Amino acid sequence: MRLLSLYVLLFGCLVFNLQSYGQKKNSKVLVYGTIRNYRNIIKIVDKDYTEPFQIANAERSFVPDSQGGFSIEFTLHEPKYFRLARNSIYLCPGDKLQVDIDYADARNSTFRGSHKQENEYLKFIPYPKAGSFLEGGQNVKSTIEQTFYALLDSTKQKRRRLSAYKNLSSEFKFLEQNRINADLLNSFYALRGYFPLVHKLKGDSLMAFNSNFSNIVGSYAKKYVPITLDARLMKLEVYRDVALRILKLKDADSVGIDVVKINDWFFAIQILHEMQTDSSSFEVRKIDRIKTPEYRNEVLRTYKKFLSLNGTNAVDIVLTDSRGNTTKLGSLKGKIIYIDVWATWCVPCIKEQPYLDSLKERFKDYSDIAFLSLSIDRNAADWLDYLNKKHLTGLQYITDLSALEPYHVSEIPRTILINKNFEIYAMRGPMPSSPETINIIQKMLQQH
Repeated sequence: MRLLSLYVLLFGCLVFNLQSYGQKKNSKVLVYGTIRNYRNIIKIVDKDYTEPFQIANAERSFVPDSQGGFSIEFTLHEPKYFRLARNSIYLCPGDKLQVDIDYADARNSTFRGSHKQENEYLKFIPYPKAGSFLEGGQNVKSTIEQTFYALLDSTKQKRRRLSAYKNLSSEFKFLEQNRINADLLNSFYALRGYFPLVHKLKGDSLMAFNSNFSNIVGSYAKKYVPITLDARLMKLEVYRDVALRILKLKDADSVGIDVVKINDWFFAIQILHEMQTDSSSFEVRKIDRIKTPEYRNEVLRTYKKFLSLNGTNAVDIVLTDSRGNTTKLGSLKGKIIYIDVWATWCVPCIKEQPYLDSLKERFKDYSDIAFLSLSIDRNAADWLDYLNKKHLTGLQYITDLSALEPYHVSEIPRTILINKNFEIYAMRGPMPSSPETINIIQKMLQQH
């Protein structure tokens, strides 16, 4: 009997060791292949709920060789969305994914190996910051109602396309079904910015549009958007973008665990913003007020990283002006540099421009402040056309998103503050519209 017990114990230990080995083995993912039309540093970026908390991850950065080839292996403990160049990708622990990425057009990329179908599907998902199905205003019609119905048609097409894939993992299918719904909701509300922009509404016509829009958008959303209140969907960027609207549309109270977790994520983002804009006076004990452990741990990890970044030397980058001339960011050393990162297709960025103009006007007599508008438009012609149409002046430059790698720019609008010693003051500064921006600039002026 004792011998039998010993055998059982030894067998159990063997099984445990094999399971442990399997877990260690499966905690790695391998992504390899080629990236076309690009020869600079590439980073595989988190696109799940942790994205705003991420600062840098050298384990997932690489430079393709002269033929565009690369191979990268990194640790992964759960299925997640990432961005590779301009493609969204989906990876699970243990995956081996072979890719041929076209940096110029994500739709031309191809995939082989683990979760091939999932990643083929993701080539065609819309971009939330471009108004999802509005696609930067391209799908705005003559009237609000016509545009709403066009968006509903787009939604049907997206659902049919998702249904055409028969071997998707169940979790991925659940997420993508809800992404479509969140994209539709995002499209409805993004119309407030894109419709006046496309139709050049001003004055009374703009006021009439805003009044009419406010009266009908909620009813359209409740009638046509299947809304799911589920904290698991915070893995989706677009769901995070519309989560507060969903809470309002659902008239959710503060009792449900999903409501608590969603609100807690936004509270974590608020704390993250506070620590990034004024780390010197930030009270670290605020982090303990974040109830959700995974959010709290991410914010604490980010806080520690920011302590090591703020106050370090800024990285010099090359900027190009509207005439094609290049200069370096370091040429502004000796001034306070307020960098506003934007793009012509980013409606939230464009909404910040009047506030940036107000800041320029307020501090126009201070020669030691430089307000720098930095576009990351892929097409320089679009940027130049916008500058001319809007008669934008001051320090207007353009650069590739990859050049901003040292500043960890993964989304816009975004601001960066650099002090007179060319040191990072705030890796992620406040928006021009934020009341705290003026206070921070005044505080920087008082420093030597």
